[in-house]
Amino acid sequence: MTGHAAAPPEDKRPRRLPSPAGESAPSARDPQAALARNIPVISVTAAFASTWYLAWSPVLPLLLGQRDAPATAIAVTFALVNIGTAFAQYFGGRLADRIGIRRVIGWTGVTLGFTWLGMAAVSREWLGLALCYALGNTLFGLQSTAFITVVSDSVPTGRRLQAFSYYQFWSAASLVLGPIVGGLLLLPHLSPPMYLGATGLAYMSVGLMRLFVLREPRSLPAAARSPLTLRRLADAAAGGPDRRELLLLTCGVTLVFALTVNGPFIALAAHALDHLQPRVVELFFGVGPVGALAVSMLAPRLRGHRTSLVLGLWVLALAVAAMALPLGRLMLGASFLLAFAGFQAAQVGFSTLRVQLAGQESVGEVLGATSAIAGLGAFLGLMVAGLAGFRGGLLLGSGVALVTAAWQWRIARPAGTRADLRDLGWGRRADS
Repeated sequence: MTGHAAAPPEDKRPRRLPSPAGESAPSARDPQAALARNIPVISVTAAFASTWYLAWSPVLPLLLGQRDAPATAIAVTFALVNIGTAFAQYFGGRLADRIGIRRVIGWTGVTLGFTWLGMAAVSREWLGLALCYALGNTLFGLQSTAFITVVSDSVPTGRRLQAFSYYQFWSAASLVLGPIVGGLLLLPHLSPPMYLGATGLAYMSVGLMRLFVLREPRSLPAAARSPLTLRRLADAAAGGPDRRELLLLTCGVTLVFALTVNGPFIALAAHALDHLQPRVVELFFGVGPVGALAVSMLAPRLRGHRTSLVLGLWVLALAVAAMALPLGRLMLGASFLLAFAGFQAAQVGFSTLRVQLAGQESVGEVLGATSAIAGLGAFLGLMVAGLAGFRGGLLLGSGVALVTAAWQWRIARPAGTRADLRDLGWGRRADS
């Protein structure tokens, strides 16, 4: 999420994210306008593939339990997901800097397709499900930093918050549609090999499409990259005050997400405390992201990305703390809405802030290095939370969210965030 080519001052066309229906396409001679088309391509294809993935992934902890996986094995599975995703992000960032973002995203999508097809073949055993799920999420990590940079580098700097809001809007749409399709259509009527196989085909088709349609937003370095060393990794992760802040911030946000919306504890709590069946839990995961959709439309009107991050973490912290109690279906639905609204606001602000703190050199490697170390922290946090149970996991996630938000609020106050939070900036667009 840098190194884009600046648009000429007199040309305003590159500053619009996708053109309204019926408007003539930008000239092919305008490189920045051509790059701007990356945003709808990556957003829509990600939403399509994620809809299939989210039709079953929120209730994977319950599916593992149905295959007689012990509770500790479920926690270990998600801990492995986080550490695999994390270290893959560092190597994926270096790979994107070397061979290009388009190739990393495209070929990883094709490989993910084969992974979900393999998961379909071994879905009768919990160990096979767990290993394929961990491998698939490791591949997600390999392309994670490339997704960030393809969004940020395809638009001018002043439009990044809007670009990430657009991308996250489509992400939220899949968060709503996927679980609803899963809860109403796939889980009740199809066996795991069927819906896992369909997910594999969806990812393969999306990967191939991206290879042909995406434009490379950055020129690749002509010189060979220096070899990987521990010193180089340390410099990429913490070589300067901005990178050290990025590292601490990524550790906090990654752990929060791993313990809450991306972890097993929300599903386990809803099943155990409110006695919901897996397909009903899946439907709640579809209702909750309606709040994320609303936030995606409002986020560009916040006056700063730190404001979005702080508000999002506060809301997420309160919502997941409430989920540690038996709530009843009405209050549980409200908590899901608030949790995903907070997650979405935090995600938009975090994505934009990451690019700013990463700087302009070796962006993929910097983002990957900080994510790798943050993933190790999330791995350890999930292991501890697994021993404490789902209540302990949710309360730990809430506590880390509050601490991270308080720290970012303290940093942002000299820049005027107090005024931003007083009027929330609603009705104003971020500076372009």
